[in-house]
Amino acid sequence: MIPYPIPVALAAVGLSCAVNGGALLLAGRARLSAALLVLGGTALVVATVVSRNDHPDLAATLFAVAAGLACPLAVAAYPALNLRRLVDFPAPVALLGAGVFLVAAPRDPVIVSAMAMAIGRGRPRAHPVAHRAGRRRHAGTAALDGARDGGGGARVRGRGVLRGGWDRRGE
Repeated sequence: MIPYPIPVALAAVGLSCAVNGGALLLAGRARLSAALLVLGGTALVVATVVSRNDHPDLAATLFAVAAGLACPLAVAAYPALNLRRLVDFPAPVALLGAGVFLVAAPRDPVIVSAMAMAIGRGRPRAHPVAHRAGRRRHAGTAALDGARDGGGGARVRGRGVLRGGWDRRGE
């Protein structure tokens, strides 16, 4: 049997996922990701309750649905799932395949370890601002970069954030 603090923590994580997914659904943002978060959070809470009531096979399947299928796909689908770009296509497909294998055999240690590696190696999305032309960054990140290299820091409307004065380049 699982020690008592672990199911409490898992239920808290599941409840947090379900509530945050519900909030995203109510706000009308990232609907696919929000629906997957609600599914994953609900499956995690139900799996926690089922595991405490001595149904290990059903609990293992629900844990696999939550942790191996719904939640990783929710992260991959946020803010929008774009499968038209060649770079964005393999990660969700690999996560879906790994999750399906994990749900099919949630108690086989070989499949669980292999699928955990596949799910853990899913490609994180690039930073939404860093990929634009000119490699622009958020003002806070650029301010830290400027502090490290001795430069004028981030330029927000022509003013150096860290120095408080005008930039040397007149930007």
